[in-house]
Amino acid sequence: MREEKKGLLIVEDDFALRRQLKQALEAEYRVYSAADAGEALFLLKKGGVHICLLDVNLPKEDGFAFCRRIRTQSDMPVLFLSAMDEEKDIIQGLECGGDDYIAKPFKLNELKSRLRAHLNRFQRLTEKRSEDLQQADYIVGELVLDCKNFRLCKPDRQIAVTDTEKQILEILMERPGCLVKRHILLERIWDGTGNFIEDNTLSVHVSRLRKKMKELGEEEFIQTVSGIGYRFVRDEA
Repeated sequence: MREEKKGLLIVEDDFALRRQLKQALEAEYRVYSAADAGEALFLLKKGGVHICLLDVNLPKEDGFAFCRRIRTQSDMPVLFLSAMDEEKDIIQGLECGGDDYIAKPFKLNELKSRLRAHLNRFQRLTEKRSEDLQQADYIVGELVLDCKNFRLCKPDRQIAVTDTEKQILEILMERPGCLVKRHILLERIWDGTGNFIEDNTLSVHVSRLRKKMKELGEEEFIQTVSGIGYRFVRDEA
């Protein structure tokens, strides 16, 4: 079976260059393109993007600021492609969350090679993280999260959880009683298709988890700290 192309987002305000890049890379990737951060954010929210090629000089919001915004929700590879090639610019690009910084003018074959290298490395890390998590069980009191079989269990009963619900429970149950901020959860949680979830979607998943835990008859519950995050606590009453 032929492997599905990965999604590449090009954020570049120069129309001619954006079109040239799309034409040069669409044989290897599903290419999405945007002229500014607003368009790019819309495409990211739709899902299917695995790597981002990002210009610095963008209208309204520059690439550095947009990269920081990406990093609040995703650890996908971000490669800067910019005519700003001074050392201070490169350092700023890397420190705001970029994985690489390529100066214009650039060589197309080198760009392709760097894209492949970063995407392959990210895929290996993602697969390893998934394998590590699937092999782990989390226990709080009598409640056990069976990661391999996607089950939340008590000695006398159990209930199925989705992949995203399992990820939320893993993060909260590994530090019971501790506050986990929403942005930490959003950085670490991906849906079943490999896309990061949105803030509102996180609230929906937590609500569904609460209902499942109630069906399980369990006293542990997920407590909301308004505007900040969640903690996994025991009701000792």
